[in-house]
Amino acid sequence: MAQGGVKVKGLKPFARRVGNRSKRLQNMAPAYKRAVTLYHAWILRNFAAQGTLHDDPKFYWKELKSATLKRRRKKGAGGKILQDTGSLRRDWELTSSSRQGVVASQRFYSSVHEDGAVVKKKSGGTFKIPQRKIFPEIPQARKIIQPAFDAHLDWNTA
Repeated sequence: MAQGGVKVKGLKPFARRVGNRSKRLQNMAPAYKRAVTLYHAWILRNFAAQGTLHDDPKFYWKELKSATLKRRRKKGAGGKILQDTGSLRRDWELTSSSRQGVVASQRFYSSVHEDGAVVKKKSGGTFKIPQRKIFPEIPQARKIIQPAFDAHLDWNTA
């Protein structure tokens, strides 16, 4: 069996420099904070585009029914999808740590729109709320937040 070896001089300064960067690289808090910001910005842009930013067109938001538009006009509200009062678009909690980032709606009904639902009427019967995905699908979400982690890696290894 053949063996070989290489002797390298001057490793101590290099090891110190790598060690310092390694510690910075392990602190993922800045990357998660930036990722949360990018993700939230996409959500706001998707609201402005009324649900048309999804990579897969099957997740584009369904148009409002004429009865919904008529009811909103009577109340003086606008005709934008999922933006009757604007609170669903506005009320988000963004948190991050060195281990995760979270973007969460402060509105209890956001999951109803995210997943769709069948709702019972007080007067009897039901009505369907169509799925209007607020969040991107996982592959698209990864593309949205990837620049935050790339920048973290670049900054700490340059």
